[in-house]
Amino acid sequence: MKVWQLGFTGVRNRVLPFFMIFLASISQSTAEDIVSGGLGLSKQLWEAKQGSPDLKCPSNLPYTCYEGGKYMVSYMNDHIWILEIYLHPLPYTFKNPGISIEESRSLSKNFVPSDSRFIKTYKSQSGSNVDLYMSESLKSLEPSFSANTPGVWTGGEVGNFIVIHSGTDEVQLIIIATGNNP
Repeated sequence: MKVWQLGFTGVRNRVLPFFMIFLASISQSTAEDIVSGGLGLSKQLWEAKQGSPDLKCPSNLPYTCYEGGKYMVSYMNDHIWILEIYLHPLPYTFKNPGISIEESRSLSKNFVPSDSRFIKTYKSQSGSNVDLYMSESLKSLEPSFSANTPGVWTGGEVGNFIVIHSGTDEVQLIIIATGNNP
């Protein structure tokens, strides 16, 4: 009640707005707080880092294309929930040599939340290595990536994500996505 009274008298009138702004700023934890090079970032932060979408890419894709097809991004409520990293951008060909699984894991760490905790590795039906992670900061996306939205957290719990190192001998494509559904 005393805080409310501060809003009605003289000089104290300035205290209430400042106090309210301060409370609002410390009580909001949003996806903007996620420290990541890709997954979970807002479109604005991703484009500040990677630039505008590439107009050379096909326009009929369900993804937004960047850097000549090197990055294909799927947004949900303006946050990245799927990121594909092509090691050999457009025109796509898998005739070029890939990279080792160790190199792929090292590269993928640049695009996942910094608080990622490794859970396990398994093989997908196609034979690709899949790394499963948990990120507490990704949980803050739950209001944007509703657990009831089809595909977002499929096969996992809120905060799970996978890194698919696509290829059997050499990795040609890295897919980073929420959930646990390779």
